[in-house]
Amino acid sequence: MTSRSEFFRLYERNKRELKIPLSAEPGELSADEDIIAIRRLSYEFTYNIGVEQDMAEVESVTTMDFGDYENEKENIFRVVEDGEYELQLKTWEHVIFQKSQKDALNFRFETVNCEDPDNDGVSIFHRVGWNTPFLKMALLALAGSNIKGASIDLEEIRDGKSEFMDSLVGEVVEASVKIDTYKPEDSDEEVKNNKIVKFQLA
Repeated sequence: MTSRSEFFRLYERNKRELKIPLSAEPGELSADEDIIAIRRLSYEFTYNIGVEQDMAEVESVTTMDFGDYENEKENIFRVVEDGEYELQLKTWEHVIFQKSQKDALNFRFETVNCEDPDNDGVSIFHRVGWNTPFLKMALLALAGSNIKGASIDLEEIRDGKSEFMDSLVGEVVEASVKIDTYKPEDSDEEVKNNKIVKFQLA
């Protein structure tokens, strides 16, 4: 697996080749500069090094919201096969990585417009650190050209009251999705869930 330091080394190399100011951090680049620089990296390893390591640090969700009983029962361990899917953003929330105590966002998407209607409505969670290329990728996919001039305030994010983030709820994106298998600490049985490997940017 490519290391985090290797990812940022490549990111800096891309900025040099594109004549982007070397002092610019990922969150300080313009939307166009970020699109170009990020596209030239592998979405596969940027997701793996940036999200898989951090998912274990996310604090436990403190609330549980339920819908219809039969639907909830059916969807507990529901996944879709590896492939390309349209995903609709349903919710977003602010979370804190326990070990680093850094801010992050947790997105919940649902599959829509699937060739097999039985695959519609599968929840896929996507957690990304604040002001990172991984969050930028998600926001560029969700907002598209409307990202130009957008300003997102961390304090509003922490309060869960961001007009910009709320405006993205309901947006549909295209993404590569794969099945991830893991074994919970308190169980001998393997559990499957879906993760987003990369977003498709126009």
